[in-house]
Amino acid sequence: MSDCFARYAVPDILTSSKDSGFERALSGIISVAVVRLQIANFDPLDSPMTTSFRLTPQMHLRRPQDFERVYGSGERAGDGHLLVFAFRNKLDVSRAGLSVSKKHGSAVRRNVKRRRLREAFRLLQHDIPIGMDLILIPRQRDDSTLADFQASLKSIANRLARKLFRPPQTQLNVHPDPPPDSQLQTEGDGK
Repeated sequence: MSDCFARYAVPDILTSSKDSGFERALSGIISVAVVRLQIANFDPLDSPMTTSFRLTPQMHLRRPQDFERVYGSGERAGDGHLLVFAFRNKLDVSRAGLSVSKKHGSAVRRNVKRRRLREAFRLLQHDIPIGMDLILIPRQRDDSTLADFQASLKSIANRLARKLFRPPQTQLNVHPDPPPDSQLQTEGDGK
């Protein structure tokens, strides 16, 4: 039997060496049928590579209302390569929107930055905490590479997630000291 089918489970009776040409042909036909059945019954969850790096339409921020909501939230962080605005969403996925202004140069330069930002988000989508809407704004630098954007996005997203998902602080029911005016009135009452 040829080596290309060696990794597939073919019954031993079919792989035994027979001298008959008919039996060899039948063995080859059955081997092909077994391979086709295995391909047809392929389950991607059984494969070791189950993580998809595809950007789905649900992962894009596109509507102006979404951008306004994220900008209005007030949560932002940045570094030398990237500025990120964030807002907590109720979804099981983080979404990203891009904003590259004309200050970054010609349309070609802006599109290069957009492509690098989109690729950085695509590659890091499983490392970024879920449940956030992000707007990615590149700084006005010409030396930012994909690796720079990836490192910046990962650290900034984690920083913003700590801010957004921080548990609310509970206030203790401790009565503060009375104001000084009330102390003066109590002293005057004792005369």
